[in-house]
Amino acid sequence: MLNVFQKGFLKEVSIVTDKYIPFTLSFGDKNLFLPPLYWRGGDFKQSLIEIGFAEKTGILQTLTLTSINPKNISETSEKLTSGNDESLGILVCDATLWDKSSDKFENRFIDEAIDFKVKIGQDHLSLVFESSNKVDQYIINQSVRFGVCKNNNLVSINLLELKSDQLFLLKTFMN
Repeated sequence: MLNVFQKGFLKEVSIVTDKYIPFTLSFGDKNLFLPPLYWRGGDFKQSLIEIGFAEKTGILQTLTLTSINPKNISETSEKLTSGNDESLGILVCDATLWDKSSDKFENRFIDEAIDFKVKIGQDHLSLVFESSNKVDQYIINQSVRFGVCKNNNLVSINLLELKSDQLFLLKTFMN
């Protein structure tokens, strides 16, 4: 699981949905991005999520749901609840987890085989990693909420206040 090292200051977030890639989130000024370090999770055949962090600081820069197995996406009428500790900020990961002993491009990636499910609600999307860990706290950055367990692992991602056209495009991945 992806371990959250700490939380940083809020960043401007951009959410893009289209008919090819379910969604891409960008945090902060895209013009300032250096090539990020990536954590990738999924089954690497039908499902893939890619999360990019700044090399020096570990601050979250991008998050892309590249593909999702249609069997792992569903609609829900459930409302999102909080009930947990909530704080404002952005994810920061420990950038020392990546092998930076050489400039090889493949060292910019950590791949982890992990299942996840996506639920699309009335105005939100929830992505939950398959684990036995429950959310202990939420870190909220504008319309994105990250669920973190007591071991500081990222266990869920919620996109809040989605527009009807974004929801429509996300539902097309269910087929």
